[in-house]
Amino acid sequence: MAADESASQMAAGTSNWGFRNGRDRLAIYVVVGSFLTLFLLVGTLVGLAQAESSAAEVAKNAFTAILPVLAGWVGTVLAFYFSAASQERTSASLDKVIDQAGGRPGPGAMVSEKMIPYAAIVKRELGDVGGKTITPKDIPLSDLDEEFERKLPNGGTVSRLPFVEKGVFKYVLHAATLNAFKVKSPDGKTFADLLADEEMLRQISKLLVFVSAATTIADAKAALDKVNGAQDIIVTGSGNATEPMLGWLSNVDLIKAIEVA
Repeated sequence: MAADESASQMAAGTSNWGFRNGRDRLAIYVVVGSFLTLFLLVGTLVGLAQAESSAAEVAKNAFTAILPVLAGWVGTVLAFYFSAASQERTSASLDKVIDQAGGRPGPGAMVSEKMIPYAAIVKRELGDVGGKTITPKDIPLSDLDEEFERKLPNGGTVSRLPFVEKGVFKYVLHAATLNAFKVKSPDGKTFADLLADEEMLRQISKLLVFVSAATTIADAKAALDKVNGAQDIIVTGSGNATEPMLGWLSNVDLIKAIEVA
């Protein structure tokens, strides 16, 4: 029986290693391939510039057209690579802490006790704000860059920015997601441009879970695990997405809540 268990563990470890190794190879191939292509294009452009002016102009136009594509490839792959690795480490840490705590936090550890209250959340509001209607088109990406540079009372900076409308949660934008979009779509000017990208919209509106204020930390963690890639917990009265937002708990705060429970 012990031998079977050991063999199972070895098989699981081999499978996990293969997945990571495959992801490593993908990142290396795309990044190295993109840089090699870039160097070849530059070399060709320099060579043609010394030969014929017309050929040099064609090469220059080709270089201008291909460069954003290469940048988009590299940015997208790196964003996926590091976000996936971060998610794996976070999930592993949560599992380890819960195991050490006997599989469940202490009695009375509720999400409502550990969440960031709505009033204390650094957020952006949409809709009617102070008598003025704010739409995604009215929010330049440069403004969001400034939000992510804002200093918090603990000395850190904002890394995730929720959006709400009339108190109801709409999106949560991570700094890494914004940076990936700017690489992928350098012509994007406003938050509306980001929302028009289906993959970006999915990341900021679907990779999260809703729970009620009466949910335990352990149950909130279980709900988060069911959504692959989710890193944010939105708290409402009964866990309904259409209800006013009461609070917010990130996966990082969830780890801290479990550790001190």
